[in-house]
Amino acid sequence: MSMNPRLTRFSGRSSAQGAATEIILDTSGAAMTGGSSRVTKVEIVRCKIRRVSGTAANFTPMINDATGAASGSIDQVLLGNMTMVANLFDPVIDNAFAYTNTVGHLFLVCQPNAGADNVFDYEVFLKVWL
Repeated sequence: MSMNPRLTRFSGRSSAQGAATEIILDTSGAAMTGGSSRVTKVEIVRCKIRRVSGTAANFTPMINDATGAASGSIDQVLLGNMTMVANLFDPVIDNAFAYTNTVGHLFLVCQPNAGADNVFDYEVFLKVWL
C-alpha cells in the first residue's frame, strides 16, 4: 500500500433510485490499481448529492462497505442527515476512514423516502491508498 493517497472523484447521474438502490464506488478499476481487486483503505473527503426528479420529498444518504447493508449496521461507513429534495446534501466530513469490501467497492445509497423513480446527481471524493 502506498503511503500517499490518490484523490479520486466519482460522479454521475443515477436514475430509478429506490430506498435500497446502490451506486458502486469502484476503487479497483484498471486506472486506479492496474486492474487488481482488493481491500482498499479510503478516506471520504466530500459527498455531494442532489435529487433531480422523482417522487421523494426527502432522502437520507449513506455509504456502506458491504452491499445490501442496513442503516445502523456495522457496514455503514457514513450516514447523512435527512435532506429535503430542494437542498444539496453537502456536509462537512472529517476523519471518515474506511476499508472497501474485498473487491474494492463502497456503496452509495441515496435512500429516498418514497418511490423508485428518483434521479440523483452525485459527486464523491475519496482519498484512496493503493
